[in-house]
Amino acid sequence: IQNMTSFQAAFDFFNQELFGNSLPQVILNFSRSGSKTIAFYAPKRWQQGEEVSQEALDEISLNPKYLGRTLDKIMSSLVHEQCHLWEQAVSGKPSRRSYHSRQWASKMKEIGLQPDDGTGKETGQRVSHTIIDGGAFQKIFESMPEEFALPWRVFVEMEEATGGEAGKAPATKSKSGKRFKYN
Repeated sequence: IQNMTSFQAAFDFFNQELFGNSLPQVILNFSRSGSKTIAFYAPKRWQQGEEVSQEALDEISLNPKYLGRTLDKIMSSLVHEQCHLWEQAVSGKPSRRSYHSRQWASKMKEIGLQPDDGTGKETGQRVSHTIIDGGAFQKIFESMPEEFALPWRVFVEMEEATGGEAGKAPATKSKSGKRFKYN
């Protein structure tokens, strides 16, 4: 419950500060979908009740496996997905599923995140981002209330998945290489 409360508070905070409260509410979730998926946005994923209706809610999900990263990187992933929500629900020009369009990339840069597919391209199917030094996201993140931080995070799985990018790096690996010893 603590993580969900903090997750919702962070979503609402960034919605207000970076999107002018223009984003509709979504279902926030933690999901281990895909071994390399840090977070995802899924439009019209949730229905209320047993009957199919047009009033479905979108979903933004963070993969717990990657919650060992620094808090600014975790929150920038949330905002990355909020940009997808903005493109689908607010901009009026939604792109195809899982695609990172020019419009999305422009919004990302406007709010202080630099899109990059690993080759310098800002658009495409698989695009990540970096935080722009001195950009809007960085400034807003620094003013984020401490209680919006996720109190529970996974560190060992993240270490195994990325080879050591977590916020608290292990001191040593066990002989098998499958477990970590912390100092």
